[in-house]
Amino acid sequence: MKLSLSAIAAAVKGRLIGADTQVTGVSTDSRTIAPGQLFVALKGDNFDGHDYVEQVLGLGAAAAMVSQPPLSARGSLIVVDDTLAALGRLAAHYRQQQTARVVGITGTNGKTTVKELTAAILATAGPTHKTSGNLNNLIGAPLTLFGIEAATRYAVIEMGTNQPGEIASLTAMVRPDVAVLTNVGPGHLEGLGSLAGVLQEKQTIFDGVPAGGWAVYNPTAASVQGIKIPAGLKTLTFSLDGATDVRLRRMISEDLSGSRFEADLAGSLTELDITVPGRHNVLNALAAAAAGLSLGLKPENIASGLPQAVFPGKRTEILSRGGLTIINDCYNAAPASMQAALELLRTSPKPRVAVLGDMRELGEQAASLHAELGQRAAEAGLSRLIATGEWAEVVAQAAVKAGLPAERVAVIQELDQIATELKGLSEACILIKASRALKLELLVNQIMAEA
Repeated sequence: MKLSLSAIAAAVKGRLIGADTQVTGVSTDSRTIAPGQLFVALKGDNFDGHDYVEQVLGLGAAAAMVSQPPLSARGSLIVVDDTLAALGRLAAHYRQQQTARVVGITGTNGKTTVKELTAAILATAGPTHKTSGNLNNLIGAPLTLFGIEAATRYAVIEMGTNQPGEIASLTAMVRPDVAVLTNVGPGHLEGLGSLAGVLQEKQTIFDGVPAGGWAVYNPTAASVQGIKIPAGLKTLTFSLDGATDVRLRRMISEDLSGSRFEADLAGSLTELDITVPGRHNVLNALAAAAAGLSLGLKPENIASGLPQAVFPGKRTEILSRGGLTIINDCYNAAPASMQAALELLRTSPKPRVAVLGDMRELGEQAASLHAELGQRAAEAGLSRLIATGEWAEVVAQAAVKAGLPAERVAVIQELDQIATELKGLSEACILIKASRALKLELLVNQIMAEA
């Protein structure tokens, strides 16, 4: 990027102090600041970027954006009332200057997977920029937008939320040409209140799409009934089994290495391959295909792009060690993704073991949803269920009540103890899944080292 400090100050409604120089990038991290970048001093619960302004200016930063200017500074400053809000305004300004076609993606589950699949499809047609990892919040999305360059033809931006109003802020900034809603489920209920609240929040992604743009969603899901699509938008729909524009026609093969299937791509029957397992990821691939079609890509782009997608670790990652197959899905967890993971586990011919931890941010529904998780686990044909975390007893008791023999169920809180038990298995397929806070990747590391 190339912007003058005076242009930035005008865009963010700030006041420039010092020389008007050119900025070549934006950073919020003093540890990785590069010469020529604008440093945005954000405040968090445990840090304040203003403490590092002198340091970054000394390292060659072009300027710092601050709400509290230091008494003296060795470089230029842009003074604003709120640095986070100003970061968003700057990102919106920068986005308006770019010619890249932009896809915005939100949903309760599948955002990152759909983002990677969509980017792989679009990359077959031109230079494509995408969100790194899951930097999908009011800090990550602006930083992603700043990575769009003049040569970028497509950009894929992931948008997440756990509070009302966040998607509205993000979509106003991103202004996607195509907005994809992957699904709506009971996630982040502490902030969003109810399933209706989740839908209300997620559907606002469509409000940022300019007239003539596209809304991509699955209309067959019960949780999206009553969805509101703004007038002036075109729609492209997807599903596994509905009368939609993009849909699954038949499965050809599926195992833990991925799936091959035939899809109806708006009238074109096309065989597709994905390298991530599970029927839920077939649905994610159809969402990505719909996004590609909305931007004018052909079925051959979709067929060649999908297998090229590379996915971050800890999301339905298949690992092997000796006779053990590990489904490492411990990056995050919500009721729908837990159910999808258990359904995947059921496809394994090996003895099935599930290590299930808490699903966080479920608010008042946490107890009932963890009890439902236990019931789902009982239906998965497990040889062993290990529950861990705050809600472990609820999960375990519900599983036994639903028919899983009590001798197959354990509540274990120490990861070392879980690893010791799993070490003794000669052959098994082990699902490990929980919300990120439980850090079950440490358990995966132990098993891989000790199996």
